[in-house]
Amino acid sequence: MYRQGFSITEILVAVAVVGVTIGIAIPLWQAAELRKQVDNGLAQAEGRLVDVAHFYRDRGRLPRHSGELGLVERVNDHAVEYLSWRRSSEDPERVGYLDVQMTLQPLGAGMTPIALEARVADGQLRWRCVSARRLGVAPDLSLSDFYLPSRCRQGGESTGP
Repeated sequence: MYRQGFSITEILVAVAVVGVTIGIAIPLWQAAELRKQVDNGLAQAEGRLVDVAHFYRDRGRLPRHSGELGLVERVNDHAVEYLSWRRSSEDPERVGYLDVQMTLQPLGAGMTPIALEARVADGQLRWRCVSARRLGVAPDLSLSDFYLPSRCRQGGESTGP
């Protein structure tokens, strides 16, 4: 006798394979989207590095607060909500941070995943992207290093803008 169609076992196996594939693919896709948002926010924030570099060049010191840089309270530029400047508590004359607060989908508003660290060494201003969680900035509102751009996870340094 000739049989047409698939058996229930074959259909269940196919559905299980599709389910497992989707179960793996969706979290990976969401992680990639989150990384892209953080990277875009970082690119926006890096545009303000020039302001800090000009301030340091003109005055020979790092800014004391956001107002000296002319940072507006609310940026609201794509993912970035706020940019704020603060000096390091350990070495306020030589180290400061540009904190980046973002709205990340699907996590919501108020996330602070990254900070751009400015460090004066040998009369030069050097920059590096660091995890806000490692700095202790809003640990409940920061992200795992897994979601940060590779240059922030590795603590890459540059001489800046």
